[in-house]
Amino acid sequence: MKYYDVLGVKKDATIDEIKRAYRQLAKKYHPDKNLGNAQAAKRFVDIAAAYEVLSDDEKRKAYDEKLAMGERNPRSKSREQASTTRVNPMGMNDFENFFGFTTSGDKVVPTDKQSTSKHQKHPLDTTQMFERFFGK
Repeated sequence: MKYYDVLGVKKDATIDEIKRAYRQLAKKYHPDKNLGNAQAAKRFVDIAAAYEVLSDDEKRKAYDEKLAMGERNPRSKSREQASTTRVNPMGMNDFENFFGFTTSGDKVVPTDKQSTSKHQKHPLDTTQMFERFFGK
């Protein structure tokens, strides 16, 4: 996601132009004005993220440098690939690797390559652990 595009401003926009664009878009896509609209809520989050970076001189400079490097690097991810990359701030990949599965809805998808395609509903039986801790 390109923050300048999100706010609809040019790369050389002044802080006042960025602030004005942010306020207009935030007002338009605010969750209170768009109850139950998941797309508007996502757009609002993107707008806030763009403003957070572009309104801070240091963050904006770092973002501009990163953006310039990406444009020069033909091996960089395309916009579509970058937008589908999962960001995992909670460290769930570590959890998934430790327990050997990932959750997908109510099914469990094994992560190891040797696993069959059979999905188990509950891969870990924690009954004994809970009974020891809480009693029967």
